[in-house]
Amino acid sequence: MAISVDELAQTVIRILETRFEGAKADITPMPNSGRVSGEIVWDGFEGIEPIDRQKMVRTELNSMLGILATYVSLILTFTSQEIEEILAA
Repeated sequence: MAISVDELAQTVIRILETRFEGAKADITPMPNSGRVSGEIVWDGFEGIEPIDRQKMVRTELNSMLGILATYVSLILTFTSQEIEEILAA
């Protein structure tokens, strides 16, 4: 990989928070894997099926990262309301 895992995590955050205006992304390196994972919270996901949210995120990452997108593992997608409901449970 041409960049460090920490740099990749920061790059993914910048991409997601730029492409999904108003989003908050939390992306971290996965231990001993050379990959990153995390979550994005964006109210624009409201009413969109989870698989379609994943397609949206992957489309942006593939477009901006090229081959480096293969080092991005799971990115969970939530709205702020969904996060509130999870935290209240």
